[in-house]
Amino acid sequence: MSTSQLKFWTTTGKPLETPLEWEPALIELEVEENDSVQLTLQNRSLELYKKRVKGKWRVVADWPRSNPGYYRLTLNGVEQTIKIESRKISPEAFECLLQDLESTLPATVAFNLQRAGALAGLKILPPHENTLAAELYRLKRAIEGNERLVGLKQLLPDMARNPHQIIENKALWQRTDQARRISPTHLVDCLRGHNLSVSPNNAVLKSSRFAESQSFSQKQAHPKRVFVQSVEHSLDIYENRLVKFYVQQVKHRLNRLQQTAPKTLQADIQHLSTIFDSARQKAHFLKEVNLLTHLPRRLTMVLLKIPTYRALLENYLIFQRSTSVSLESDHLDSPLENLPKLYQLWGTLQVILVLLKVGVELGYQVRRQQLCVPKKEGWLVQVLPNGQPAVILCHPESHTVVNLIPERRYSRDQTVSFTQRPDIAVEIEREGKRCVYLFDPKYKLGSGEDKPQKVDIDKMHAYRDSIINQGKRAVKYAAILYPGESHAYDEGLQALSAQPGKSTPLQEALYQVLKKALL
Repeated sequence: MSTSQLKFWTTTGKPLETPLEWEPALIELEVEENDSVQLTLQNRSLELYKKRVKGKWRVVADWPRSNPGYYRLTLNGVEQTIKIESRKISPEAFECLLQDLESTLPATVAFNLQRAGALAGLKILPPHENTLAAELYRLKRAIEGNERLVGLKQLLPDMARNPHQIIENKALWQRTDQARRISPTHLVDCLRGHNLSVSPNNAVLKSSRFAESQSFSQKQAHPKRVFVQSVEHSLDIYENRLVKFYVQQVKHRLNRLQQTAPKTLQADIQHLSTIFDSARQKAHFLKEVNLLTHLPRRLTMVLLKIPTYRALLENYLIFQRSTSVSLESDHLDSPLENLPKLYQLWGTLQVILVLLKVGVELGYQVRRQQLCVPKKEGWLVQVLPNGQPAVILCHPESHTVVNLIPERRYSRDQTVSFTQRPDIAVEIEREGKRCVYLFDPKYKLGSGEDKPQKVDIDKMHAYRDSIINQGKRAVKYAAILYPGESHAYDEGLQALSAQPGKSTPLQEALYQVLKKALL
């Protein structure tokens, strides 16, 4: 029996190629009534029963409402992967969303942070140079090299033939009767009470009344073990740690590119990955090298004088100068399954981007930010849902302070009813007063219609009417961002069209709202 015997139907009896996003469906099994059949979905057993579908009695099972993603359906041990695509954004829009998250939005956010006074001294690639194709070119230059630069595919095997190492003195703990070259610097450590013993010839004295004197008993004792000096060759040095750090950086960026690049680039990426893996395997000495505990900041004579290390240093510095900024998110590892979360992240970055653009235009400066941070993988943009400001802007003349806070929690003493937690809060403090602008990206799983859901608009009403400051309503504006058409409701309450691949109308709408707020 094979999974080709499976068919899908809507609950109203219409045939389907695959189940639809967040819609229940029926799975038909073309089997006889007395067949022994076991059907599981993601290792969960499905109950089989008979139902009349399209005028015929059929053996079926219920397909539950499901998010976009890949699902494993198993019939009598034979697996079949079922793909559920999004109905709210097209495949083309989904590709644009991933492109925005992988390169465009992180680079543009970092670029505008720098324009507003943050990230001083860092050379960030302009957004138009932060494309996937440009990233592939940089990785290819690092791995294969060019006429002026030696690539890692040559450097790593060359280093493996004669890696730099040092002679390292070590102190080993050894029995006293086997000791050679006792370490004088560790003698005091050997004279501990638990390590001292009394010789057999002094046992009588030890038990006599003369042994009551502590100084006398210590004179009769000798250490059981001592530290001896040992000389070893060690590969675990700063220069080799830098090599390992750089190799891991290249590997990390190559993996990310492989996950998100379009099919047109996959063949080149796979070829480059094969070359790089071969070179890494030859650099077996790196297995004896620990990771750097901090980002490399210093030069040494080894890096400057030994040809292979100097060539790698030049390669590394060029790679770092062309540092691209990427997004830190585990959800990108399985993008289709995490589409709702990625859509929320995409909407959040759109608000951050427009706020920074407006701030730069009006003369605001970054006071503090935790958006763009250095990590061992490179510079990463992170949106932390910790209730702390992701970025704080301040105007040097009016002293207006702007806090953008993802997932800001307003407790009971800040509302007239219950605790509220909008996705994005922009708080503006001016002359001792605070007003709030709220934005909620919504990818609604239960809605197939191209219009806002009542529950979402009601939630924005709740935010607007309940959050207070000094006893007065603090929210001046609240909007949802969703993949549909824009709608305006009461004053200061909107649903904004937010469609990946067509973000210009969204950015224009956000620009008008935030510029008016920051003036």
